[in-house]
Amino acid sequence: MKFKNHCPAHVLAVFTLSSLIQPLSAAPITWDGDTDTDFTNGSNWVGDAAPADDLITDVATFLGASTFQPDVSAARSVNGLDFQSGGWTLSGAGALSVGAGGITSTG
Repeated sequence: MKFKNHCPAHVLAVFTLSSLIQPLSAAPITWDGDTDTDFTNGSNWVGDAAPADDLITDVATFLGASTFQPDVSAARSVNGLDFQSGGWTLSGAGALSVGAGGITSTG
């Protein structure tokens, strides 16, 4: 008995395209803390958008000095935390979950 390998063209096309697509890196979102301590307040972040509340999309980045230190008052998730300078304190009653980006500190 002979077996033939019949692989439809659309299956090959999908496989080929999916093998070419690279996973997107998480976007760094930098705290500027010039409004208040609220971690979720977009105006405390460069670009006026807080990191997405999920474990995939954004890395919360902290560098330099800011007027206010971040406060996490409710449960929140980020892909990672990146401390590029020292002297940061994250406070608050909310749990902060960190995804695959982990926690890095170069400062």
